[in-house]
Amino acid sequence: MKTFWVHVVLLLCALVGLDDAGAAQTLSLTWRTTGGLLIAERQVALTELDAFPPFHIDTATPWTLGRQAFDGPSLLDLSRLVPGDVREARVEALNDYSAVIPAEDMTYAGPILATRRNQLALPVRDKGPFWIIYPIDAEPRYNSATFRERMVWQVKSIEFIVP
Repeated sequence: MKTFWVHVVLLLCALVGLDDAGAAQTLSLTWRTTGGLLIAERQVALTELDAFPPFHIDTATPWTLGRQAFDGPSLLDLSRLVPGDVREARVEALNDYSAVIPAEDMTYAGPILATRRNQLALPVRDKGPFWIIYPIDAEPRYNSATFRERMVWQVKSIEFIVP
């Protein structure tokens, strides 16, 4: 009987450990007018994000040691899931931190929604499951407080604002 309970405890511990790696990783995307009218909303799973054309950024950040390899879809491609010109993206983290990313940042040379760092999925404990990454090393202007404030980690939702 003692062995049975040891196995039960070990199983429960293993299941708790699935919090980061095994949990369904979804991102809430919404499109609203500047007046707040809802245009569209989608829940996007990690597997769907992986289907987007991949973008790769090698860069150092203030929160990592040395250069890291980040991969994920461009913010521009995500914004185009629903037709229309996007004015800005409001990104919100699991801890309710938020930042506004203006449309002029959303280019193919701009930020990505990183789903992986060094080819591994981002666990919540390590700034995942999604992280807005700018190519700091490739573009010196991105190495400023303004852009660092936009590099939201633990992203749970992105709201695209259209005129």
